[in-house]
Amino acid sequence: MLDPVETEAAGEPQDAAPASSTEEAEEQDEDAAAPAPSTDYLDELYADGLHEGVAPAAPGTAYIEIGGERFEFTTLSCTVNDEPGRGQFIVSASEESTGSGHRLYLSREIGADLGFNFENEHVQFAHLIDSGDDEAMAQYSNSMAQHGRDEGEEPDWLEGAGESPLVRAVGDEATAIGTLAGVMFAEEPLEGDFVAAATCP
Repeated sequence: MLDPVETEAAGEPQDAAPASSTEEAEEQDEDAAAPAPSTDYLDELYADGLHEGVAPAAPGTAYIEIGGERFEFTTLSCTVNDEPGRGQFIVSASEESTGSGHRLYLSREIGADLGFNFENEHVQFAHLIDSGDDEAMAQYSNSMAQHGRDEGEEPDWLEGAGESPLVRAVGDEATAIGTLAGVMFAEEPLEGDFVAAATCP
């Protein structure tokens, strides 16, 4: 038989027990497991600095390092345009220092008037394949990191991967960090993590 104190307590409605520290921790873990979409994107042509840890190229030159192998280029063609609605930093590099014939391309384009996505970036390494036949036409095997992004949206990677922004341009200099992947039908693409830099003359 219950004593009077126990009987009174058993007959009264009880408030809901406070959540235990374990339940609160589980709720916090669930919140942490669904992070908010990243909005840390650069919506203008120029960045406030180059990629940390990437050395700029000497003026009028470019380089790319892929899987520990470095290629240097001594001839650059640059298109730089910073107008409202149309920002462009485009580099085409040739004359690879060993005479291999490889080429390097990198670009950052951004703005509502481009006619494509709001932002388009790419790094491309064109690997010239030596067929051993002097009469055969030169064949390039391309690998790329490329994406397009609509304003306010996340990048849509078409080839490879990289940071955002993929290309950081400051004045006449630009750097890039990411991962190159071979494009469709590329026979001997150089793939893997890369760092690249170019400085327009």
